[in-house]
Amino acid sequence: MRQRVEEILRISEVCFLWEDTIKGIFSAENPYLFSEIVQPLQLLLNIDVSHAFIALKGDKDRLQQHLQKFHPYTNYFHLVDSSEKHDALPLGQGNID
Repeated sequence: MRQRVEEILRISEVCFLWEDTIKGIFSAENPYLFSEIVQPLQLLLNIDVSHAFIALKGDKDRLQQHLQKFHPYTNYFHLVDSSEKHDALPLGQGNID
């Protein structure tokens, strides 16, 4: 996957913003996302806070750690609330602190 991302970056590394997902390689559940993909490739990110929350199974402490680690690479944060499923609730109506 890293090689595929590198191919895409060769097209234009300033035109792509990578958003996290709720499962898989680009999700907060991937323990290698930062060390193997984001940091070495210097990826510009859009962090969907609810995606990270869902991927981390509602663990607020892990979400806070995730956001602190990834924020230097983040250009945008997509803010919606969540009850640990992909429900895109208005802020204050879910379980994200």
